[in-house]
Amino acid sequence: MRKGYKITLGLITIMILLTISVGTSYSYYSISDIQKEENNLTTTCFKIDFSGSNDIALNTAGKFAYPMSDVNAANKLTPYTFTITNSCTTSNAASGVNYEIVFNTKGDLNDYIRYKLDEGATLGTATALTDAQPYTYAQYFPTSKKMVGTVHSYKLKSGTLAPAASQTYKLLLWIDENACSGEECDEKIMAKTFEGQILVLTSMGVLSS
Repeated sequence: MRKGYKITLGLITIMILLTISVGTSYSYYSISDIQKEENNLTTTCFKIDFSGSNDIALNTAGKFAYPMSDVNAANKLTPYTFTITNSCTTSNAASGVNYEIVFNTKGDLNDYIRYKLDEGATLGTATALTDAQPYTYAQYFPTSKKMVGTVHSYKLKSGTLAPAASQTYKLLLWIDENACSGEECDEKIMAKTFEGQILVLTSMGVLSS
């Protein structure tokens, strides 16, 4: 009986030693380390330049706009012209720059304004400003770039500029000929104001003059 007891005790002792050995080995191989060096990311050139004033006004400084047809607007008005340029080159940029042309507005004439945006020799279509695509991320405009008192923001155009490429746009704005007629125009239109601001946005921020 005593002999059998000794054998059993010996087996239990061996199992305990094996358990301690396995536990020690696991602890040794699960040691971790913390990264001490910084990760460095490199990007290519990404920059758009804006040429031209970015403020537009109707019915200000004693100069009053009046309702007119789309044909008269296209033939008689001087368009607001601006150019955007991708100032990167093929040597420091692998691809083009995406951009959006956004128009901020304020004043009392927003519902009566029509516009046409021409791209080079391509003639745009006359459209009610309120039919333009609303720009829903206006809250991200930097305060230093946003026109004070902005009420509405619209995306007029989006595109991509290849390295070293440029694009000139011509914007016409006028009051819809159906906005009023006769004496009612004096109160409904002539006493109102409209101000706008062109912004060119990329995913890196806002760039304008």
